[in-house]
Amino acid sequence: MSVPVAGGLFTARLGDAAIPNMTPLGGGLFAQPDLQLRTWFNDGVNGFAALNPPQRLTAAPYARHAANLSGTLPAAQVTGALPSANLGGTYGGALTFTNAGNSFTGHGGGLTGLNAAQLTSGTVPDAALGNAWKLGGNAGTTPGTHFIGTTDNLALEFKVNGQRGLRIEPTVLGRPNVIGGSISSTVAPGVEGSTIAGGYRNDIGAISDYSAIGGGVINNIAGNSIGATIAGGLFNDIGTNSYHSAIGGGYNNNIAADASAATITGGSGNGIGTNSGYSAIGGGSDNTIAAYSLHATIAGGNGNDIGSNSSDTAIGGGRANNIAGDSSYATIAGGHFNNIGANSYYSAIGGGTFNNIVATSFGATIAGGYGNDIGTNSHYSAIGGGAINTIAGNSLYATIAGGSGNDIGTNSEHSAIGGGYANDIAADAIGATIAGGAVNNIGTNSYASAIGGGATNNIAGNSFGATIAGGQLNDIGTNSDHSAIGGGRENNIAGDAIGATIAGGQFNNIGTSASISAIGGGSENSIAARSFGSTIAGGRYNDIGTNSHYSAIGGGSDNNIAANSNFATVPGGFFNTATNKAFAAGHRAKANHQGSFVWGDSTTADIASAANDSVTLRAAGGYRLFSNGGASAGVSLAANGTAWAVISDRNAKKDFTPVDGREVLEKLAALPITRWHYKWEESGETPHLGPMAQDFKAAFYPGTDDKSITTQEADGVALAAIQGLNQKHEAEVKSKDARIAELEQRLEKLEQLMNRENGGAR
Repeated sequence: MSVPVAGGLFTARLGDAAIPNMTPLGGGLFAQPDLQLRTWFNDGVNGFAALNPPQRLTAAPYARHAANLSGTLPAAQVTGALPSANLGGTYGGALTFTNAGNSFTGHGGGLTGLNAAQLTSGTVPDAALGNAWKLGGNAGTTPGTHFIGTTDNLALEFKVNGQRGLRIEPTVLGRPNVIGGSISSTVAPGVEGSTIAGGYRNDIGAISDYSAIGGGVINNIAGNSIGATIAGGLFNDIGTNSYHSAIGGGYNNNIAADASAATITGGSGNGIGTNSGYSAIGGGSDNTIAAYSLHATIAGGNGNDIGSNSSDTAIGGGRANNIAGDSSYATIAGGHFNNIGANSYYSAIGGGTFNNIVATSFGATIAGGYGNDIGTNSHYSAIGGGAINTIAGNSLYATIAGGSGNDIGTNSEHSAIGGGYANDIAADAIGATIAGGAVNNIGTNSYASAIGGGATNNIAGNSFGATIAGGQLNDIGTNSDHSAIGGGRENNIAGDAIGATIAGGQFNNIGTSASISAIGGGSENSIAARSFGSTIAGGRYNDIGTNSHYSAIGGGSDNNIAANSNFATVPGGFFNTATNKAFAAGHRAKANHQGSFVWGDSTTADIASAANDSVTLRAAGGYRLFSNGGASAGVSLAANGTAWAVISDRNAKKDFTPVDGREVLEKLAALPITRWHYKWEESGETPHLGPMAQDFKAAFYPGTDDKSITTQEADGVALAAIQGLNQKHEAEVKSKDARIAELEQRLEKLEQLMNRENGGAR
């Protein structure tokens, strides 16, 4: 038959078209064992020409023949071994195996489009999948018996898009390593039970069993770091022998070698040094724990640093805080630019900015604030806060509670400033205290001195135990140990005035070397130099002169104790003056003589002593002296009077008894009266005249005190004697008058007689 040719290709159906189902082995066209096809070609010009040689028809034509088979193929027609070479080509129809005796062997690598859900065993769907894991999951599995994996010593890999996504590597001890993510991530040979969960170019070194990298990029756990962990991040690294260490994530964090159980939670550029086991950095950036700092902690922040050999130290956060080397148990809670120096064990900075504890200050503390500083060897010292406060070196147990610009100098152990501004305790002032206030000062070597507060108060150097309780511009000079100013303003205790005191007031002054002197208060009172133990209780403008030891002014105004006046006293008043051992009181009393006592009333004029050891009193309104509690017994001196008056009121007397004046006169006349001196008087002095008390009392007041005679007793005896003398005189006068009268009568008679004899009267 003739067929068209297109592009050198043609297609021709062989065999009889009337026979639709030919039997290839039962006769017909393909029954011949050696069938050949001869083809003629017509080029349209020369006619048909045979193409030589003829083509032998082999299996290919039979394949076309098999494509038309239908129905059940009799088993008799399929006998013997069927070589796989004779099964070449494509089969469009379904292929089934219904005979239970038939089997299919081989690996089935060429099967495609296979749906496991269509596999059955008998009439039970999916029964043929008993040894397979299905996409929808399996039921009735037995743990340990049913599993996905391998049974040989080869790794198990899972791929995604043709690239490895998960690799499970067998190990010698049966603790597989799991490597997820990029093929560039590795676990060193010999490692047991380690994991790389994902990421890229992550690495676990040799003998780092049970270690893990969660993901991230270019993270590394070096060799011998058993149980180490990097959760993720980038460029994180755990060094050799850092057992159980961990980096939570972040960027470029590093735990160096031999830092077992160290932790960096995250952040960037954080580092824990060699042998700093159990240390931790919570996060932040560029924080560092140096080598050999066990149990150290930086909670976070930026640029914080813990030096080498600083075990059990901690930085809570903040920025650029530093704990230097060999400062175990030191702490910086936060803030920024705070520093604890080397060998400052147990020291702490609570926060703030630019606070500094210098090297070798054990147990020192700065609670916070700005620019505070504790110097070298100031162990257990503390600054509570504030700004620019300083405790200098070698000031153990010193304290500044707060404030600003306060300072404790070198070697001022146990000193304290409670707060305030610009207060200063100088060097070597052990145990000194400034409670607060502003610009107060305690000088060098003023041990145990104190300023309670106020402003611009000063205790100069070498004043041991001196105190200024408060006030303003008060001053205690050099070497004035144990001196005190209670308060007030511009009070001054000069140098070398040990134990001197000004309780308060203003402008009061105690001079140089006026030790144990005191001014109670008032204004502008003064105790001059070297007046030991002198006192001005208060008042104004009172003054005790130089070298006036143990003198006193009780108060008042403008009172004065002169220089060199020991034990002088002015209890108060106005314009009074006393000298050595003298006493002046009232108004314008001038005790100018040693030991004199002068009291002046309100008269506007001076009243002065006249001699040493004298008493001078001025009372223009008179005097009254009482000797009993009821003010009923005593003496008085009336205004402008010159003699004492005793109480002689009849109403004040009782038990009246008549007195025999003649008897009193006789006893008085018999009483010895002599001249004499008291034993304490000089023999050349004017002698006294009078009786002895013993004789006087024996004569007139037997049984009473025989050592003294009161003026009242002497006056009574004198008056009674005068009465007796008068009685005696009157009797004598009467007797004489009678005798005179008798003589006159006799004379008269005699004259009369003579007259008669001489011729009569003339």
